[in-house]
Amino acid sequence: FYLFTLIFMSTNPTVQQKCNPWFGISMMLLGLIVGYGLALYFGGDFLPSKQPAPNQPQAQDQQAPELADLVPYDKNVDYAFGTPDAKVILIEYSDIECPFCKRHHPVTKQLVADYGEDLALVLRHFPLNNHPNAKPSAEAAECVGSIAGAAKYWEFIDILFDKGPSVANHLSYALEIGIDENEFTTCVENKTFEERVQRQLSEGAAAGVRGTPGNFVYNTETKESVYVSGAQPIDKFKAVIDEMLK
Repeated sequence: FYLFTLIFMSTNPTVQQKCNPWFGISMMLLGLIVGYGLALYFGGDFLPSKQPAPNQPQAQDQQAPELADLVPYDKNVDYAFGTPDAKVILIEYSDIECPFCKRHHPVTKQLVADYGEDLALVLRHFPLNNHPNAKPSAEAAECVGSIAGAAKYWEFIDILFDKGPSVANHLSYALEIGIDENEFTTCVENKTFEERVQRQLSEGAAAGVRGTPGNFVYNTETKESVYVSGAQPIDKFKAVIDEMLK
């Protein structure tokens, strides 16, 4: 009824003249309600309209992207959580400051636990410009991985999601998991992995990612990929993974 009333008001000049202030307020409230509903439905953070991904037009939602440009999984480059030789890899393009990614993180870890040697998780960085801690956190995680390997990389990622990605805490997080202070500080200050993080962001955008988390379920044998957008329920991922494992 409320929506019908608004439509009637918007198309009736007489009503607009008499009720113009209330009409404007009503339309604004309706826009906020619809926008909030869409955010909950898609379950992810989106690239802000004024800050599109590099060399990519801005999309309005997370529609299924073209998969031809997805960078394939490479166990010698990607930090895998789980078995590096797993048949199925969940490649997640993630923003460490994204609240939806934080909510999604336990789901992806549980999937690896549930599927054992059949599934591994790969996190690629997709820092959004409206999250100031996301890019430096991604670079810090890459420093940890380069110094101490995949296990410590994932330990650091877990801490960032659990305790928050504030740049001021990066060193204490690194020390907490046994990373050498001098090596870590030198790596971070030299921005050693700035280019790598930017490249992953560009590669994700080229593959069609428009928001975080952006997930690709990837079959290492057939090279088939299925895109699952946003922080979806675990059963939605299992349906795709089960089909991949047939």
